Parts: sequence; structure tokens; C-alpha cells
Amino acid sequence: MNALVAYERLLRSALESEMRRWGGWIERNMLEHDDGWPAENFLLAFTHGRGGGIAGHRILCRDMPEHVYEFHAKWLKLPEELQEAVWIRFVPMLRRDGTAWTLTEKCRLVDIPQDTLEKRLAKARRLLLAMME
Repeated sequence: MNALVAYERLLRSALESEMRRWGGWIERNMLEHDDGWPAENFLLAFTHGRGGGIAGHRILCRDMPEHVYEFHAKWLKLPEELQEAVWIRFVPMLRRDGTAWTLTEKCRLVDIPQDTLEKRLAKARRLLLAMME
């Protein structure tokens, strides 16, 4: 039984690491707005693989490194509200002065109670962990 508990801890730790790397890459390579928040059209296009109102696929971003893309592919399989929760928690979103928004501030900005966000994150983690096994 101890081996199973250790394995589950290892998976959870690996998932947290993947999410932090993904969020950091998104912050450095995808966000271009001064306030650190993506434009609604950008996020919609990014999550659905399309650009603006133009039909067909377009290149929306720099090529993701394979280890980032592996997590991103899993993230795309989550329901939208869980994608949003993972984005809010793991993409740092820096202010103009280079400081990161706190989770409390981000929740207030998007009008999601922090306890609701935490519940969505827990559900997202369960689904993502199932994809890892």
C-alpha cells in the first residue's frame, strides 16, 4: 500500500510541475497585453485553435516545446470552466512592474470566488491525473 501512495504522490507532484512549466511558458510566450490578461478573442482562438473570425486554422503562437505541448494537449481536453481555472491558477500574469497578480486578485478580477476556483482546480487535477496514468 505504501508503494501505491508514493506513486500517487509522485504523479501529483509531476502534474503540478507540468502545470507550472506550462503556465510559465504561456506567460513568457503568449501574453502580449500590458495588464497580463489575454484578450477574450485571443483566449477563445487559442483554446479552439482558430484565429479571430477567419475560418480555418492559423498559427497563433510560437511553437511550444514538446514537454509544454504534452500538458497543453491534456488541458484542451478539459471542460472550459476547468481550463479557465487552470489558466487562472498557473499562468502567472505579471503586472507592468513585473510583479505577479495574487490568486485572490485574479479571482476578484474574473469574478470567481476563490473557493469555487479551488473546487474547479481539484476537479481539473483529478481529470488530468487520470490522463497521466
